[in-house]
Amino acid sequence: MNDNPLLMLRERISTLDLKLLALLAERRELAVEVGKTKLHSHQPIRDKERERDMLDAMIAAARLHSLDSLFITRVFQLIIEDSVLIQQSLL
Repeated sequence: MNDNPLLMLRERISTLDLKLLALLAERRELAVEVGKTKLHSHQPIRDKERERDMLDAMIAAARLHSLDSLFITRVFQLIIEDSVLIQQSLL
């Protein structure tokens, strides 16, 4: 076992980063399924109202964890954009 506190903290961060990657991959898979469903039901890829509602909900949840709303906005805007691009690629 390593007794270096900094190294131990970095290892924990690395473990969390891998979990984040796995969750992002899972989310992307779901975005593909959403895109297929939209395609079959002739719904538009973008749903600005849904995006706005989701972003507002994420910002509210982030505040409970003392996370900066600008940071969360930027992160989820990138995630939303990735989902849109993935869904557009199905067209």
